Amino acid sequence: MNAAASQVTRFAFTLVETLSVVVLIALGAAVVLASLEGDLGSSSIGRDLRWQIGAADRAARLASLGGSCALLESEGDLLVVRDSDGLELFRTGPLLQRASVRIECPALAASSTVRFDPAGRSDDYEIIVSTANGSIRVRVSGVTGWINDCQEAHE
Repeated sequence: MNAAASQVTRFAFTLVETLSVVVLIALGAAVVLASLEGDLGSSSIGRDLRWQIGAADRAARLASLGGSCALLESEGDLLVVRDSDGLELFRTGPLLQRASVRIECPALAASSTVRFDPAGRSDDYEIIVSTANGSIRVRVSGVTGWINDCQEAHE
């Protein structure tokens, strides 16, 4: 009977085993998060740019629904919406610090202005935001205003 009592089966991990597993998992998570850090930062920049560009696009579409045309223009690091008489209707804040903003409309050879017709439509256009670290190219659908693509190019 004493021989049976001395054989104790072990069903639990020791504290050292548990802590070593926790440390290994933490190290693995730290390595993965460090490799994703650049992507997480750029996605927040892309999200802010999409929001500001979307706001300017919506302002131009709403302004043009009044029966006249609206224009979306770039001025330095800002986007500006004007009516057909040149009156400023909407202005974004700086899209990025120390950046330049350029609008390209593939349907028009060299244009820095997007024209919205009285139905609120325009040609598809791209907004390129350039900084010292690279540029971000945002494609916007002229019919729907959807931001189709946001690509980042590092220089």
